[in-house]
Amino acid sequence: EFRRVLFRSLLAQQDIQGAQAALKSAIELDAGFSLAYLNLADSYRAVGDETKAEQTLKEALRHGREDIGAIQFALGLSYVRQGKYEQALAALADANRREPDNTQFTYTYAIALHDRGQKQAALSLLEKAVKRRPNEAQLTELLQIYRNTP
Repeated sequence: EFRRVLFRSLLAQQDIQGAQAALKSAIELDAGFSLAYLNLADSYRAVGDETKAEQTLKEALRHGREDIGAIQFALGLSYVRQGKYEQALAALADANRREPDNTQFTYTYAIALHDRGQKQAALSLLEKAVKRRPNEAQLTELLQIYRNTP
C-alpha cells in the first residue's frame, strides 16, 4: 500500500522518473506484483515509449500473479498503438476470454474485430455478451450500430 501511495504522489508531482524508480523497486521486492507492472507500463506509455510499455507488460505476463486479463488488455492496447493489429487481436481476445463479463474488454475487442474487417466475429461476440448481460447499454448500443452498418 505504501508503494501505491508513493507512486500516486510522485505522479501527482509530475515526477515520472521517481514513480518509475518506485515501481521498479516494488517489482524487485515482489516480482509477482502485477499492479506495479501495469503502472510502470502506463508510465512508459505516458512518455511515449510504447516499446518499453510492451516489454514491461510481457514481463508482467511472465511473473504476475493476478490481473492477467488486465495485463493482456493493456498489452492489446499497446499493440494497437504500435500498429501490431494481429497481436492486438490475440491479446484482446485473451483478455476477453479471461474476463468475459468485463464490459470494457468486450467492447474494445468488438471494436478491434470490426475495425479489422471481422464484422461477423464482432457481431457474434456482442450478441453473446448482450445475451449474458442484457442491461449493459454500452454493448447493446454497439451491437445495434454494427447491425445497422454495411
